[in-house]
Amino acid sequence: MLPVSVEAARDAGAVSAHYVVLRLPWEVNPLFQQWLEIHFPERARRVMNRVRDMRGGKEYGSDFSKRMSGEAVLADLIRQHFVKAVQRLGMNLSSGRFAELDTSRFKRPLVVPPLKAQQFGKATGQLDLFS
Repeated sequence: MLPVSVEAARDAGAVSAHYVVLRLPWEVNPLFQQWLEIHFPERARRVMNRVRDMRGGKEYGSDFSKRMSGEAVLADLIRQHFVKAVQRLGMNLSSGRFAELDTSRFKRPLVVPPLKAQQFGKATGQLDLFS
């Protein structure tokens, strides 16, 4: 499934790819498990066991160094599989086209003095984004 997804992304114009293993923050976890039980009851227990395997036995881990990529054997296998798929398809793992971004034509915007809130009939100095 992973190489097919990466290949489809490349065919749609992607020049680089990254991944994040399934994250189930506090509010999302019960919703996801309920959805899983409704739509894939025969796989629900196995899926959640794999999630726990990649999260040190927990359903969610907030540790900055592990929350996007997971940990343990399964997470490492996913990473290896992803890296091989991206390399085989000639995509970039890190920066893609943005490494070649030309900033030489960038010009700083003019600094406009702040407007008084009364000019816009508002009690605060914050302007509307689309006004």
